[in-house]
Amino acid sequence: MENLETYKYVHEKRVRNGRRAASERKPLNAPAPKTFLGMPCETVTFTVPTKERQNAVRQEFATKARAAFLKHLAQTQYKRLRTAGITAKDIKLMEKGKTPNGWNTHHKLSVYGGGTNDFSNLLLIRRAPYHDMIHYHLINPQVQDMKRGETRRVVIPNPSESIYVPPQQFKHLERDAKRGGKSYGTKGQSYQDKKQDAPFMQDVKAADAYIKSFLSKNGGR
Repeated sequence: MENLETYKYVHEKRVRNGRRAASERKPLNAPAPKTFLGMPCETVTFTVPTKERQNAVRQEFATKARAAFLKHLAQTQYKRLRTAGITAKDIKLMEKGKTPNGWNTHHKLSVYGGGTNDFSNLLLIRRAPYHDMIHYHLINPQVQDMKRGETRRVVIPNPSESIYVPPQQFKHLERDAKRGGKSYGTKGQSYQDKKQDAPFMQDVKAADAYIKSFLSKNGGR
């Protein structure tokens, strides 16, 4: 059966060196994070759909839903778009269904987990670093070995808004990303080491602790 390793929409995977067998590890018990980068988190049911359904939802997203969502935001949320850092010129492009450079239309519940293209499930978010961080630190480690038809309860950021506006204490991540600083993954370790007292590291540490606990209870997956 196919698993998430073949899923092309997945971002950088964690390195898992030196793990003991699941039977030799004592399960951890870290709580699920309540927020991540200012977004409230929620435990949801994640069910991997058939390949046919996944492809159908992706096709609809690529050909219709994404453009319709962007047009809707341009028409109804101009002020919030500007607050998020999107220029008036880019909003004009959104009116034509185009994605602003450096931004991503994110499925709050992934298509790979049964998510739909309903506007309530879509979030416009800057790709680097915010979108990549929520996938690397929180979403992907919980689901990356799931097979078709498998169901699991997972924690995801699930804001009610349709546009992510980072709280002030996290905006430096965006500035640093534009300068080439990577705040996640193996290449981001030195960055994190230098930022141990930064507010975002509290979220990263909470997410990482939860993931270790989650993996210890799910056979190290």
